[in-house]
Amino acid sequence: MQLDDPPPPPTFNDPPTPPPQRSNGLRENIKELEATAANLIGVTPPWITTAFGCNLFVLLDFAAKQLTILTLPSPELDAIAARTLAVILFAAIQQIAFIPLREWLTLGPNKPRDPNPVFQNGPYAGVTFAFIFAVPLGTIAQLCGIPWLPEPKPFPAADGALLNLLVAPLSEEIFFRSWLLTAFEAAGGSQAAALIASTALFGLYHVPFGQVLAEGGSAKLLVYEALGAYLSFLYQRSGGSLPLAFVCHATCNLIVLGLAEAQVGSMLPF
Repeated sequence: MQLDDPPPPPTFNDPPTPPPQRSNGLRENIKELEATAANLIGVTPPWITTAFGCNLFVLLDFAAKQLTILTLPSPELDAIAARTLAVILFAAIQQIAFIPLREWLTLGPNKPRDPNPVFQNGPYAGVTFAFIFAVPLGTIAQLCGIPWLPEPKPFPAADGALLNLLVAPLSEEIFFRSWLLTAFEAAGGSQAAALIASTALFGLYHVPFGQVLAEGGSAKLLVYEALGAYLSFLYQRSGGSLPLAFVCHATCNLIVLGLAEAQVGSMLPF
Protein backbone atom coordinates (compact mmCIF):
# COMPACT_ATOMS: atom_id res chain seq x y z
CA MET A 1 0.00 0.00 0.00
CA GLN A 2 1.39 3.40 -1.02
CA LEU A 3 1.04 6.29 1.38
CA ASP A 4 -0.32 9.62 0.14
CA ASP A 5 2.31 12.20 -0.61
CA PRO A 6 2.74 14.69 2.26
CA PRO A 7 1.50 18.23 1.59
CA PRO A 8 4.18 20.62 0.35
CA PRO A 9 5.74 22.78 3.04
CA PRO A 10 4.53 26.38 3.16
CA THR A 11 6.68 28.93 1.41
CA PHE A 12 7.48 32.36 2.77
CA ASN A 13 6.08 33.92 -0.36
CA ASP A 14 2.52 32.83 0.44
CA PRO A 15 0.36 35.69 1.79
CA PRO A 16 -0.55 35.27 5.48
CA THR A 17 -4.03 34.07 6.22
CA PRO A 18 -6.03 37.07 7.55
CA PRO A 19 -7.58 36.61 10.99
CA PRO A 20 -11.34 36.18 11.08
CA GLN A 21 -13.13 39.50 11.09
CA ARG A 22 -15.18 40.24 14.17
CA SER A 23 -17.82 42.95 14.13
CA ASN A 24 -17.62 45.54 16.85
CA GLY A 25 -20.33 45.55 19.47
CA LEU A 26 -22.64 48.47 20.18
CA ARG A 27 -20.41 49.81 22.95
CA GLU A 28 -17.35 49.80 20.66
CA ASN A 29 -19.25 51.59 17.90
CA ILE A 30 -20.45 54.25 20.33
CA LYS A 31 -16.91 54.69 21.66
CA GLU A 32 -15.75 55.36 18.11
CA LEU A 33 -18.50 57.97 17.64
CA GLU A 34 -17.61 59.58 20.95
CA ALA A 35 -13.95 59.71 19.98
CA THR A 36 -14.85 61.38 16.68
CA ALA A 37 -17.10 63.94 18.38
CA ALA A 38 -14.49 64.60 21.07
CA ASN A 39 -11.84 65.19 18.44
CA LEU A 40 -14.05 67.70 16.62
CA ILE A 41 -14.89 69.63 19.79
CA GLY A 42 -11.47 69.34 21.37
CA VAL A 43 -12.34 67.42 24.52
CA THR A 44 -11.80 63.88 25.76
CA PRO A 45 -14.43 61.19 25.04
CA PRO A 46 -15.62 60.90 28.68
CA TRP A 47 -16.85 64.50 28.48
CA ILE A 48 -19.00 63.49 25.50
CA THR A 49 -20.39 60.63 27.61
CA THR A 50 -21.22 63.06 30.41
CA ALA A 51 -22.86 65.63 28.16
CA PHE A 52 -24.87 63.00 26.32
CA GLY A 53 -25.99 61.39 29.58
CA CYS A 54 -27.29 64.70 30.94
CA ASN A 55 -29.30 65.36 27.80
CA LEU A 56 -30.49 61.76 27.70
CA PHE A 57 -31.91 61.95 31.23
CA VAL A 58 -33.77 65.19 30.48
CA LEU A 59 -35.20 63.81 27.24
CA LEU A 60 -36.25 60.51 28.82
CA ASP A 61 -37.85 62.35 31.74
CA PHE A 62 -39.81 64.60 29.36
CA ALA A 63 -40.80 61.75 27.03
CA ALA A 64 -41.93 59.53 29.89
CA LYS A 65 -44.15 62.31 31.22
CA GLN A 66 -45.78 62.68 27.81
CA LEU A 67 -46.35 58.93 27.50
CA THR A 68 -48.00 58.57 30.90
CA ILE A 69 -50.08 61.75 30.95
CA LEU A 70 -53.83 61.19 31.34
CA THR A 71 -53.46 57.42 31.42
CA LEU A 72 -53.57 56.85 35.20
CA PRO A 73 -56.18 57.80 37.82
CA SER A 74 -54.18 60.66 39.41
CA PRO A 75 -51.39 63.10 38.51
CA GLU A 76 -49.28 61.57 41.28
CA LEU A 77 -49.52 58.10 39.77
CA ASP A 78 -48.70 59.61 36.38
CA ALA A 79 -45.59 61.18 37.88
CA ILE A 80 -44.61 57.93 39.61
CA ALA A 81 -44.89 56.00 36.35
CA ALA A 82 -43.00 58.68 34.40
CA ARG A 83 -40.09 58.95 36.82
CA THR A 84 -39.80 55.20 37.23
CA LEU A 85 -39.84 54.57 33.49
CA ALA A 86 -37.32 57.35 32.81
CA VAL A 87 -34.78 56.18 35.36
CA ILE A 88 -35.09 52.51 34.30
CA LEU A 89 -34.53 53.41 30.65
CA PHE A 90 -31.63 55.67 31.56
CA ALA A 91 -29.94 52.96 33.63
CA ALA A 92 -30.53 50.37 30.89
CA ILE A 93 -29.00 52.56 28.18
CA GLN A 94 -26.02 53.34 30.40
CA GLN A 95 -25.49 49.63 31.08
CA ILE A 96 -25.72 48.64 27.41
CA ALA A 97 -23.72 51.41 25.78
CA PHE A 98 -22.02 53.78 28.21
CA ILE A 99 -21.08 53.52 31.90
CA PRO A 100 -21.82 50.08 33.44
CA LEU A 101 -24.07 50.10 36.49
CA ARG A 102 -21.40 48.55 38.70
CA GLU A 103 -19.33 51.71 38.26
CA TRP A 104 -21.95 54.17 39.53
CA LEU A 105 -25.15 52.58 40.91
CA THR A 106 -23.91 51.18 44.21
CA LEU A 107 -25.83 50.62 47.44
CA GLY A 108 -22.88 51.27 49.72
CA PRO A 109 -19.69 53.29 49.84
CA ASN A 110 -17.49 52.49 46.85
CA LYS A 111 -14.76 55.02 47.69
CA PRO A 112 -12.90 55.97 50.88
CA ARG A 113 -15.18 57.68 53.37
CA ASP A 114 -14.50 60.74 55.45
CA PRO A 115 -13.03 59.48 58.75
CA ASN A 116 -15.40 61.72 60.69
CA PRO A 117 -17.63 59.43 62.85
CA VAL A 118 -20.81 61.05 61.51
CA PHE A 119 -20.15 59.42 58.14
CA GLN A 120 -19.67 55.96 59.66
CA ASN A 121 -23.25 55.47 60.88
CA GLY A 122 -24.81 54.19 57.66
CA PRO A 123 -27.78 55.48 55.66
CA TYR A 124 -29.95 56.26 58.71
CA ALA A 125 -27.60 59.12 59.49
CA GLY A 126 -29.39 60.80 56.59
CA VAL A 127 -32.26 61.64 58.94
CA THR A 128 -29.90 63.58 61.19
CA PHE A 129 -28.27 65.27 58.22
CA ALA A 130 -31.70 66.37 56.95
CA PHE A 131 -32.45 68.22 60.20
CA ILE A 132 -28.92 69.65 60.24
CA PHE A 133 -29.79 71.20 56.87
CA ALA A 134 -33.42 72.18 57.43
CA VAL A 135 -33.34 73.74 60.92
CA PRO A 136 -30.55 76.28 60.28
CA LEU A 137 -32.06 77.13 56.90
CA GLY A 138 -35.45 77.90 58.44
CA THR A 139 -33.87 79.81 61.32
CA ILE A 140 -31.76 82.00 59.04
CA ALA A 141 -34.75 82.70 56.79
CA GLN A 142 -36.88 83.62 59.81
CA LEU A 143 -34.23 86.00 61.19
CA CYS A 144 -33.84 87.63 57.78
CA GLY A 145 -37.58 88.03 57.32
CA ILE A 146 -37.69 85.75 54.30
CA PRO A 147 -40.90 83.74 53.81
CA TRP A 148 -39.84 80.13 54.11
CA LEU A 149 -42.85 78.07 55.18
CA PRO A 150 -44.48 75.96 52.45
CA GLU A 151 -48.05 76.66 51.46
CA PRO A 152 -50.58 75.12 53.90
CA LYS A 153 -51.62 71.79 52.47
CA PRO A 154 -52.96 68.51 53.89
CA PHE A 155 -50.52 65.65 53.99
CA PRO A 156 -50.75 63.84 50.63
CA ALA A 157 -52.61 60.60 50.17
CA ALA A 158 -50.80 57.31 49.60
CA ASP A 159 -49.88 57.96 45.95
CA GLY A 160 -48.65 61.46 46.72
CA ALA A 161 -46.64 60.26 49.69
CA LEU A 162 -45.10 57.49 47.58
CA LEU A 163 -44.08 60.04 44.96
CA ASN A 164 -42.60 62.60 47.37
CA LEU A 165 -40.97 60.24 49.86
CA LEU A 166 -39.72 57.41 47.65
CA VAL A 167 -39.90 57.71 43.88
CA ALA A 168 -38.90 61.37 43.41
CA PRO A 169 -35.94 61.45 45.83
CA LEU A 170 -34.68 58.04 44.70
CA SER A 171 -34.81 58.83 40.97
CA GLU A 172 -33.15 62.20 41.52
CA GLU A 173 -30.39 60.79 43.69
CA ILE A 174 -29.72 58.02 41.16
CA PHE A 175 -29.04 60.59 38.45
CA PHE A 176 -27.78 63.76 40.17
CA ARG A 177 -25.58 62.04 42.70
CA SER A 178 -24.75 58.46 41.67
CA TRP A 179 -24.44 58.92 37.92
CA LEU A 180 -23.58 62.60 37.42
CA LEU A 181 -20.88 62.85 40.09
CA THR A 182 -19.31 59.58 38.91
CA ALA A 183 -19.40 60.57 35.23
CA PHE A 184 -18.04 64.04 35.91
CA GLU A 185 -15.11 62.75 37.95
CA ALA A 186 -14.43 59.97 35.42
CA ALA A 187 -14.13 62.66 32.74
CA GLY A 188 -11.35 64.30 34.72
CA GLY A 189 -13.29 66.89 36.71
CA SER A 190 -12.37 67.50 40.33
CA GLN A 191 -14.72 66.68 43.19
CA ALA A 192 -15.41 70.39 43.67
CA ALA A 193 -16.25 70.86 39.99
CA ALA A 194 -18.47 67.76 40.03
CA LEU A 195 -20.31 69.11 43.08
CA ILE A 196 -20.88 72.47 41.37
CA ALA A 197 -22.18 70.82 38.19
CA SER A 198 -24.53 68.52 40.11
CA THR A 199 -25.77 71.43 42.22
CA ALA A 200 -26.49 73.68 39.24
CA LEU A 201 -28.33 71.00 37.25
CA PHE A 202 -30.31 69.88 40.31
CA GLY A 203 -31.54 73.41 40.89
CA LEU A 204 -32.47 74.01 37.25
CA TYR A 205 -34.24 70.64 37.09
CA HIS A 206 -36.63 71.85 39.81
CA VAL A 207 -36.77 75.52 38.82
CA PRO A 208 -36.28 75.92 35.04
CA PHE A 209 -35.04 79.19 33.59
CA GLY A 210 -38.58 80.26 32.73
CA GLN A 211 -39.59 80.15 36.40
CA VAL A 212 -36.50 81.83 37.85
CA LEU A 213 -37.70 85.31 36.82
CA ALA A 214 -41.19 84.73 38.23
CA GLU A 215 -42.04 86.04 41.69
CA GLY A 216 -40.22 83.98 44.29
CA GLY A 217 -38.46 81.97 41.59
CA SER A 218 -34.94 83.07 42.47
CA ALA A 219 -35.42 82.26 46.16
CA LYS A 220 -36.85 78.86 45.28
CA LEU A 221 -33.90 78.19 42.98
CA LEU A 222 -31.48 79.16 45.75
CA VAL A 223 -33.09 76.67 48.16
CA TYR A 224 -32.82 73.84 45.64
CA GLU A 225 -29.24 74.79 44.85
CA ALA A 226 -28.40 74.69 48.55
CA LEU A 227 -30.07 71.29 48.93
CA GLY A 228 -28.32 69.95 45.84
CA ALA A 229 -24.93 71.12 47.08
CA TYR A 230 -25.57 69.59 50.50
CA LEU A 231 -26.64 66.22 49.10
CA SER A 232 -23.65 66.12 46.75
CA PHE A 233 -21.34 66.95 49.65
CA LEU A 234 -22.83 64.11 51.72
CA TYR A 235 -22.55 61.69 48.82
CA GLN A 236 -18.89 62.49 48.27
CA ARG A 237 -17.95 62.46 51.95
CA SER A 238 -19.76 59.16 52.54
CA GLY A 239 -17.71 57.46 49.84
CA GLY A 240 -20.56 57.39 47.35
CA SER A 241 -23.41 56.09 49.52
CA LEU A 242 -26.64 56.34 47.54
CA PRO A 243 -28.80 55.20 50.52
CA LEU A 244 -27.44 57.99 52.72
CA ALA A 245 -28.18 60.69 50.14
CA PHE A 246 -31.62 59.20 49.47
CA VAL A 247 -32.60 59.05 53.16
CA CYS A 248 -31.50 62.64 53.67
CA HIS A 249 -33.41 63.82 50.59
CA ALA A 250 -36.57 61.91 51.52
CA THR A 251 -36.42 63.25 55.09
CA CYS A 252 -36.13 66.82 53.80
CA ASN A 253 -39.25 66.22 51.71
CA LEU A 254 -41.00 64.81 54.76
CA ILE A 255 -40.12 67.92 56.79
CA VAL A 256 -41.63 70.15 54.08
CA LEU A 257 -44.81 68.03 53.92
CA GLY A 258 -45.04 68.05 57.71
CA LEU A 259 -44.72 71.84 57.90
CA ALA A 260 -47.41 72.24 55.25
CA GLU A 261 -49.73 69.87 57.14
CA ALA A 262 -49.07 71.62 60.48
CA GLN A 263 -50.49 74.86 59.10
CA VAL A 264 -53.79 73.37 58.03
CA GLY A 265 -56.40 74.68 60.50
CA SER A 266 -53.76 75.95 62.91
CA MET A 267 -51.09 78.60 63.27
CA LEU A 268 -47.47 77.83 63.89
CA PRO A 269 -45.81 80.07 66.52
CA PHE A 270 -43.64 81.95 64.01
